[in-house]
Formats: sequence, C-alpha cells, structure tokens
Amino acid sequence: MASHMLARIAADVLSQKPTLVIWQTGVTDAISDVGLTNFSNTLRRGTDELTSNDIDVILIDMQYYPRAEYMAGYRDYLNAMRGVGKETTSRSCIALIS
Repeated sequence: MASHMLARIAADVLSQKPTLVIWQTGVTDAISDVGLTNFSNTLRRGTDELTSNDIDVILIDMQYYPRAEYMAGYRDYLNAMRGVGKETTSRSCIALIS
C-alpha cells in the first residue's frame, strides 16, 4: 500500500541519498479501497518529501491485476495517480501511466 511505502521513505530511502526513486503503487490501495482522497494525499506527501530532498520521482502505474476490470473504482485509482503526477511535474516528478 502507498501508505506503507510512504512510511519507508524517511526510514529507508532518504538515508541512502538516491537521486531517483521509481514508485509503483496502487493495486493494493484499489483492492482495499483506501479512498481516493487518502491515496492521492499519500502520493502527494511522498512525492513532496522526495522532491524536497532533491530526489527525482517517477510514478509508474499499477501493475497488472487480472480482475481489475471487475472492480468498481479501480480505474479511479489510476486516474488519481495520473493527477498527482501532473501536479508534481514541475517538481521533478514524472508519471508513467499507460
């Protein structure tokens, strides 16, 4: 889940001093239906924390999930990620969404 990954940014990522983080998330959030606002805010907080530490970010859309077409709202999570990526493009963040 994105919230678990967010918690790891300070604990595990920043100390490594990367120049780039590739972040793929969203499947578990959509399946668990954590809420679009919660998901978007989590992504924003994570990308803000990374870019404020001069780390570039690439958001990659959710990995393939064979039952996605049967889940109401699944595509909304993908669109939420796309929205966060568009908001953050001026802050060294790119969203790679198929």
